[in-house]
Amino acid sequence: MVNSPRDSLIDRMAFVFLWFWILIVPFYNSFITMFPGYPQSAMNRLPYIAYFVFFIVLITKRKDEAQKLNNRSRNLFAAVFFAYILWLISSCIWSAAQDLTFNMISYYFQYNIITVLLVLALVHDDDQLAALMNAYVLGSFISVIGTIISFKLGIAFGGLTSHRYASLGYNPNDLGLTLALAIPMALYLANTRIKSPLRWLYFLYLPTSFIAILLTASRGAFLSTMVALTYIPLTFSRTKIFPKIMLMFALLAISYAVFYFVPKAPLARISTMSNELYWGSLSGRTYIWETAWGIFRDNPLIGIGSGAFKEKSSSILGSEQVSHNAFLSALVELGIVGFILFAGIIAAILSRIKILPPVQMRLWLVLILTWVVGASFMSWDYYRQTWVLFAMAAAQISIYEGKTD
Repeated sequence: MVNSPRDSLIDRMAFVFLWFWILIVPFYNSFITMFPGYPQSAMNRLPYIAYFVFFIVLITKRKDEAQKLNNRSRNLFAAVFFAYILWLISSCIWSAAQDLTFNMISYYFQYNIITVLLVLALVHDDDQLAALMNAYVLGSFISVIGTIISFKLGIAFGGLTSHRYASLGYNPNDLGLTLALAIPMALYLANTRIKSPLRWLYFLYLPTSFIAILLTASRGAFLSTMVALTYIPLTFSRTKIFPKIMLMFALLAISYAVFYFVPKAPLARISTMSNELYWGSLSGRTYIWETAWGIFRDNPLIGIGSGAFKEKSSSILGSEQVSHNAFLSALVELGIVGFILFAGIIAAILSRIKILPPVQMRLWLVLILTWVVGASFMSWDYYRQTWVLFAMAAAQISIYEGKTD
């Protein structure tokens, strides 16, 4: 963990808390599944501690420190984000399922809002942002290990006949995208944190995470992983000799794993991706998307309320479903207004990403595109991984805008 020497003791302690807050994101579900009871209740109290930490940071922040955080990129992102949150909260007024909407609002307050607040308040240099990426990669590594253990123990998601494996408590699709997002981060850290004692772990993450993603047999996550891996050719010419050699070994390890470690059944499922995209239903997603589009046409402007698609879909499809598309989810549940605000958050990031140095710019372009591809098959509009990613992207841009001002 890295703290700037300019930070006060309170800021440093708060950053340590934020580091652990990000660390648990990629394996949170496994933790509460494996340790029910008091450990789970203790984890449930963390959001209250997080708000207390933010409040203390806020009231102790010196005027000159607060001014450093006041720049166009940070303010634009925060403005669009909180406009989106206000609209999401307002949707409880007209929601078709108010209990589900209140649950969604509660989730945002517990995890997403405080994550954005803490990242924007505490991250103001590259070292701190790298430390948060390090936390996310380490947390993802725990889920990688959990997935491989599930495979070795024969604990398949949905029963042995599914041949899909994931760390306990996770849906394979969600886990696969969670791990894919950490790949560009690990590669970036391996090439830029030369003196880090964890450098070998960053290189090791590439082959092990690829194995775990194959074991999930998630086609959407595999497609996202292919996007994540484009970070290698995009930055290869700027990569130093030693990382290049290690990347070659990592790619060889991936080749070995595909042929000798990963069973045929997950690979066979992934291989049907092209047929599913052109001729199939994407495991029933196309029917769900048609249903969602029909609901949207009936409520185009303001939507049916955040989280309410589950109840609406049950009356049409016979069972509760999520939209399996983050953008469609925002459109159906929050209407055109909510969709514009949600898309505006991404636009606020992309519109300013050009001010970053080439390596960072390519990193965040790959990360955002990896998320976009994965979220096109998953309802990740409210997932905490999404808001960790968006908040860190906004902080990265804000850092360099501060340097150019």
